[in-house]
This record gives sequence, structure tokens and C-alpha cells, in this order.
Amino acid sequence: MFSSGLFAFFRDTHGEPFTERDAATRWPKSYDEKYMIYSNLSFCTIFLVNRLQVYTPSDQVLKQIVRKNWKIRGTTIHKNISMIVTPKVQVHRA
Repeated sequence: MFSSGLFAFFRDTHGEPFTERDAATRWPKSYDEKYMIYSNLSFCTIFLVNRLQVYTPSDQVLKQIVRKNWKIRGTTIHKNISMIVTPKVQVHRA
């Protein structure tokens, strides 16, 4: 199974982590709190909010990129995407 929460645990070819680690725990240093909102439309609209703690990966693993002039239904927008940028991905891209 794949999870985006594992991006912060990616390592280079020498086994060194891309993301900075806490010296005491050896876990990634920082995390984002993300909120998932669920709605249940069977009886009425109910919103449940779950707080998720997701480790923040290094810029050597994941970068935020803006795709300009992204075409959608008769117009264009600027679309924000996350792109994997590890060295192995860069080699296969070329």
C-alpha cells in the first residue's frame, strides 16, 4: 500500500534520509496538521473533521509547482500540484 505520508521517509542511494531528522527520535522533524472533512448525506449533511499529522517531506522529495494555463471546461486556471523530484525520478524523466 502507498501513502503520501511516507514521502518524508524517502532515502537516497546511500541510505541517508532526504528529510531532516530529529536527533533524539530519528523521525522527521516537522509535520503538517491536515484536516479531512467528511459529509454524510443520507439523512442530513453532517461534517466530521479529523486532524491528521503528516510529516513534511524535504524539497528534495516533493515540490509544489504551479501549472499555468491549465485547461478546464472552456477556461484556464493556475493549478497547484505536488511533484516528486527525487534524483531517481529526475533520471527517468530525461
